[in-house]
Amino acid sequence: MKTQQQLLVSLLDKFKTDLPKSQQTLLKTLFVIICSIIVKENVNLNKLKNQVGVIADKNQTLANSHYRRLTRFFDALFCKHQLWKMILKTVIQQLVSTLDKRKMSKYLLLDGTSWEFGKTKFHFLTLSIVYQGIIVPIFFINLAKKGCSDHLERKRLLLMANCLYPLKGMTLIADREYIGRQWFSDLIEQFELNFVIRISETDYKLDLQNQGKSYAQLLKKARKGKLVEQTLTLGNQTLRMIATRNQTPEKQDDSLIILITNLPLKKQKILSIYKLRWQIECMFKCLKSNGFNVEMIAFKDKKKIRLIFCIVIACYVLCVSEGLKNFKKITVRQKYESIFRKGYSLISKHCQQLVLFLEWCLEKYNTNKIRPKPA
Repeated sequence: MKTQQQLLVSLLDKFKTDLPKSQQTLLKTLFVIICSIIVKENVNLNKLKNQVGVIADKNQTLANSHYRRLTRFFDALFCKHQLWKMILKTVIQQLVSTLDKRKMSKYLLLDGTSWEFGKTKFHFLTLSIVYQGIIVPIFFINLAKKGCSDHLERKRLLLMANCLYPLKGMTLIADREYIGRQWFSDLIEQFELNFVIRISETDYKLDLQNQGKSYAQLLKKARKGKLVEQTLTLGNQTLRMIATRNQTPEKQDDSLIILITNLPLKKQKILSIYKLRWQIECMFKCLKSNGFNVEMIAFKDKKKIRLIFCIVIACYVLCVSEGLKNFKKITVRQKYESIFRKGYSLISKHCQQLVLFLEWCLEKYNTNKIRPKPA
């Protein structure tokens, strides 16, 4: 009979990675970190160090030694410069290979989440896809600043994401801070994307008036609850402006929903597409207070921050993928969060020990599909 250590080595060998032995050791630590984050629902290394011994079956080792193991992992050049790409590629490969492509929507969501931990600023500009109403992140950049992203930062995000996931022909949904003439032009001409983006009451008001159209009349009808439309020319792009009353305003200046789009669909359909946007807030909540407490990242190094955020995305995708497989069994009213929590409850019991987790992965997924490949 194999010892626990022999079984662990045998399981790791089944992933058949082409990595050098030193990097395979780091891969083992990655699996330990994934299990620890899921079990502890936290990303702070001080919170994880006490769990590492249990998961790795090294209870006799001091917690401080486990902490040094975690810090060495995030200090490793391979992890900071290559592993993060491998994780994102693996997440997308697993997603595409296991989910029903017929139910994969053509919608992208662009949004950001920001906070401060001590003196360190975090701002994750995140691009996600929609699958059965669930939001799955496919790429991000950490802007590490307060305030909104600019055009060049958003463009860089799409260029990098397009290398991992084909974006052409999809529809980008975004809120009011993601606007701009050049941005709209790039979405259409360079990325060949459609878009539905919310704007404020003052955005492009003068452009509309200069084109001989009554902006005040458009908003007056919208405030009465009508769904109204006007064409707007920006540069060499002819776009549609669609407006209606906001049925659930959160602020005083939130009484109207005004959208700008290049889609030739009916106004009601455009509005229903935009309403998918709020679900990205549910995703961020799952990464934060309802899931892995990503706001507890204590790193200052941007490369380490990028790596641990990738690991959290991997944990999140595991949970929602498993939750979706059990979708019919979910009866909780809040469907989105219940899918995540259902998946979490199913996976967390396999994360108590590394051997159990690897056996579960090998049983659930084709290892040829999920094994990390060098970037």
